[in-house]
Amino acid sequence: QTITVEDNIKPVIATDNLDRELTSTNCVFTIPDLTGEVLAITTDNCSDAGHLTAEQDVTAGTTITPGNSKIVTVTVTDDCGNFSKKEILITTPEPLTVAVDPAAVTICYYDNTDLEAMPEGGKLPYSYAWNTSEDTKVINVAPTSTTTYEVTVTDANGCTATASSTVTVKPVALGMDDKSDYIRCNGDLFSVTPTGTLIPAGTQYVWTVDANANVIGQSEQSTPVDAPISQALTNNSNALQTVVYHVTPMTDGCAGDAFTITVDVEPTPELTLTCPPDITKTLEYGSCALLLNPEDLGTPTWAHSLGWTLISITNDAPADNMYPEGDNVITWTMTDECGNIATCEQHVLVIFPVCPDAVDYEGNVYHGVRIDCDCWTQRNLESHQYSDGSDIPGIYSYISDMYPDSAANAGTFGLLYDWESAFNGGTDNGHGHVQGICPEGWYLPTAEKYEALNAHGADALKSPFYWLDGGGSNSTGFTSLPGGYYDGSIDRYVNLMGEAYYWSTTKASGSWTASASAIRHICEEVVDAEVHSGLGYSVRCIKEKE
Repeated sequence: QTITVEDNIKPVIATDNLDRELTSTNCVFTIPDLTGEVLAITTDNCSDAGHLTAEQDVTAGTTITPGNSKIVTVTVTDDCGNFSKKEILITTPEPLTVAVDPAAVTICYYDNTDLEAMPEGGKLPYSYAWNTSEDTKVINVAPTSTTTYEVTVTDANGCTATASSTVTVKPVALGMDDKSDYIRCNGDLFSVTPTGTLIPAGTQYVWTVDANANVIGQSEQSTPVDAPISQALTNNSNALQTVVYHVTPMTDGCAGDAFTITVDVEPTPELTLTCPPDITKTLEYGSCALLLNPEDLGTPTWAHSLGWTLISITNDAPADNMYPEGDNVITWTMTDECGNIATCEQHVLVIFPVCPDAVDYEGNVYHGVRIDCDCWTQRNLESHQYSDGSDIPGIYSYISDMYPDSAANAGTFGLLYDWESAFNGGTDNGHGHVQGICPEGWYLPTAEKYEALNAHGADALKSPFYWLDGGGSNSTGFTSLPGGYYDGSIDRYVNLMGEAYYWSTTKASGSWTASASAIRHICEEVVDAEVHSGLGYSVRCIKEKE
């Protein structure tokens, strides 16, 4: 006979109150693992404690912000699947806040006041940290100017709150300074801002004046609030005249320390200014403007009839110290302390140098032409040798069935070179450029130089001759000739009289590519392209600075 016993009795969880308020040391409140505590107060008719399992519906470690609560349900299950639940209320302290009493207060200079921190919420005990380094709930302060005091309160859980109070100080007028030796030219407006140990905002100045029969404009009056003391004075004599003002500062009807202002009124002086000598300079090749440091202009000489030495000498020289080509007129200005001026002019003549001819190792001459601020060779290179006399390896002279006279083609359109030959190792010539295949004193243009050149447009660069489309205006003088190019991959010369291609020093993105410029008879714009460095292209050069 088989007897089956079925357990359908739930585990019994004691009624112990496991509710709690969380604590912390850093103001971070996390749900604890409550399963062990619940298991400890749970019994079962069949299973011993080791065969009971418990899990909670809120993961241990979950954070709760201050002032919030959470009911955590713990479920205990026996081996037969019977289960019971216990709800536990988890709470946190109210958020910590603080205010300062009073939040703002106005006191007089030399007075003091109590400031009290008023915390609420959080958990006792509180600690206090003022920006005065004091750590008490109440502090007494006596500022001499408007000051903001800040307190940070920390509770037992490590939570903090900050508040502040602004103490506004109402000052009094003290220690006013006498003013003297304010020299003003005849007819000028003098302006004096009173100074002292302490001047409250809103102070008004009332004055009387010792009359001087030789001076016009002096009068007894008061200034608007916070305005400087000023009057226009005219000296009717030929000698120095003095006017004395007796000034009393008034604040809210209270008189402060009186002071005096002594104003000396001079007759109109004569100023003489002589400029430094004129300057003539020649630009370096490739430069659009001349750099002249301020000291390079020289120093003017001056004289003042009254012997004043508080003189300023200024000029309107370019702020960047760069002088463009042409006659640059620099105006020097001498100003005395009363605003009287004298001026003179200095001329800085900047000349662009004459573009020389380039001569290669073989004696071929290439006329130079100025375009923007560079001197370019005016025709395509036809050198067989580098400037050191060594042979150039990658040379191609245009020849085809249509244009079979290779020598005549080279004489008119120059020779074609692969990029490696034109670049010639890319050694820096000491000026940040690469001489490459160019004659001594000239360098192979960069892609940036061609970009600037190409901005003129194809028409301005093209020779009026030899082009299939009739050529261009050649307004730049560049005289681009359609020398075509050589394609080694098919061993053919292409596009004579139709297109011009020029190497730059710039290596392109591919290992066998370089940057070049192309002028085509069918295009109005010049094209910058990355092409195979083994192609045969024309070469132009730019004059290097000396």
